[in-house]
Amino acid sequence: MKKLMLMGLLVCAVNAAFGQEAKAPVRIAVIGLVHDHAYGFIPSLRKSKEAALVGIVEPDHALAARYAERFNLESNLFYDSLADLVAHTNAQAAALFTTAFDHRAKTEECAARGLDVMMEKPMAVNMAHARAIAKAASKAGVDIVVNYETTWSPANAEIGAMVQKGELGELRRIVVHDGHKGPK
Repeated sequence: MKKLMLMGLLVCAVNAAFGQEAKAPVRIAVIGLVHDHAYGFIPSLRKSKEAALVGIVEPDHALAARYAERFNLESNLFYDSLADLVAHTNAQAAALFTTAFDHRAKTEECAARGLDVMMEKPMAVNMAHARAIAKAASKAGVDIVVNYETTWSPANAEIGAMVQKGELGELRRIVVHDGHKGPK
């Protein structure tokens, strides 16, 4: 699932940033480390040939230090703010691992800088936040992806490939009912 989540962000960022296949890795910033999925995302991102981790915004220095130690990350990857990160990197997309309450503000900030955004579910804590996120993305012309683990499941990926190849005929409606195998 972690690799598929990364691939979803990459597809979004590559399509938006290049409109074609990327020749260089997509430059991704991680915003926040409070959501536990960052533990799986960062190692996958660092191993990827299609993406490059350009920085991590985490104002909680103790949390940043734990991640730096756990994943052997250089201290120059960490920034206190997105403005700081953008000033020192050429990020193309952002992966949010903040609280859901912070999604709106961080998405608005990323969109204003032209960064595509992937965030964990839920996208928003209320309709006002959801509408603000949609408005910011539309105004900036950036893509927003909400990671939902079944989105990246192998079965759904195969169905998507079949649709792209025209193997299923004209697509009029999709209804998906699936689940997962539960915790390890």
